Amino acid sequence: MINGVMPQNLEAEAAVIGAILQAGAEIVPDVAAILTPSDFYLRSNQRAFAAILDLWNRSQPIDLITVTESLQGQEVSSADLAGMVEHALPFNATSHALIVRETAQKRQLITALRRAESDLYEGAFDSATIAGGLGASLIELQSGRADGFAHVQSVIVDVLKEIEIAHAGNNPVTGVPTGLSMLDSRTGGISLGDLIIVAGRPGMGKTSFAETIGYGAALRGRGVAFVTAETPKLRIVQRLLSATTGIENRNLRRGIIRDDEFSTIVYQAGKIGALPFWLLDKERNWDRIKARLRSLKLKEPGLQLVIVDYVGLLSAPVPGKERYLEVGRISAEAKTLAIELNVGFILCAQLNREVEARSDKRPKLSDLRESGNLEQDADAVWLLFREGYYNDAAKVEGIAELDIAKNRDGATGVINLRFDEKTTSFHDCHDSL
Repeated sequence: MINGVMPQNLEAEAAVIGAILQAGAEIVPDVAAILTPSDFYLRSNQRAFAAILDLWNRSQPIDLITVTESLQGQEVSSADLAGMVEHALPFNATSHALIVRETAQKRQLITALRRAESDLYEGAFDSATIAGGLGASLIELQSGRADGFAHVQSVIVDVLKEIEIAHAGNNPVTGVPTGLSMLDSRTGGISLGDLIIVAGRPGMGKTSFAETIGYGAALRGRGVAFVTAETPKLRIVQRLLSATTGIENRNLRRGIIRDDEFSTIVYQAGKIGALPFWLLDKERNWDRIKARLRSLKLKEPGLQLVIVDYVGLLSAPVPGKERYLEVGRISAEAKTLAIELNVGFILCAQLNREVEARSDKRPKLSDLRESGNLEQDADAVWLLFREGYYNDAAKVEGIAELDIAKNRDGATGVINLRFDEKTTSFHDCHDSL
């Protein structure tokens, strides 16, 4: 802003309105897909465009006379409208509309920054809340604007393209791949915008499972953000190194390494270091986590998967300080954030102790129902269970069960995975059980 004047382009605004008045209703759909009345800087132009849209919505003729008639009493000069028509170029209407939208977005950005500055000075909200609101505004502006209604015809074209790509590559994965073939074939990967709850009792390997999925997605070029409220990021990466080298995790930690293993460690460390994988630890404030995820998405548009481990350690202030309301707030906002950032969102959760009281300790969906609104908000719920944790004489050693207990977009059921306790990693299980 210079000399107190907000960004504007009055010539482009006049060109857009003049082009419509000259060409009529046939170019309105293209312009209306780009602009709303509020995108115009001058109030008179806002009113003129609103009148044009009103006539178009009522299937009425659109020209200088009909628009002037619609604007009677609204302080819009008919002479000004006539001047716009005189110099209009209808074939450039969409180009001029894009210029109008660009200047409108600059004004919106200035307004968002001013609002954040004012809130910071007034102290009405904490810095994390202010940053989160600013981040949401920036993401919306970065994408152009919030998506409007899409006709089913355009959507079905995208669906057919997705099916065609999957068929051509003989690949059932249409979402973010997890790297676990049985899971990907059952679910099609993690869909962007979906919230997935991964739950289990302590010792089942929730963090290791989340690491496995994050690594699998990043290895296939999908940006991953891993938020760990429990395990230091150094340990997360150490586990990844253990899983990729096959060297026992505790040996890596204690430095018990054979000479011939060093080259493998260096090679795999280089591969891990090149992955689109970001970590955040020592942060348990949900509002600050949201703000930092929004900031990361702005810097890294290729971010497609967010993993938060785990919800039980996060704080999200609510009136009354009821814990179940905090968890409910986190799950609801995690789902909203998944859609806003266009990412798959995995939220790890711990099941209640009632599981331990049963003879069959396999978790059930009902074990999650006391944890806020996790089940209701989730698009899918995956429950982890390792019988070997409870029973040394388990039928098959090293087998983990992943129960897809809820799946809004597909089948449910149990998938068997292999868990390597030495490297704390999950793998496909191709054995016959």
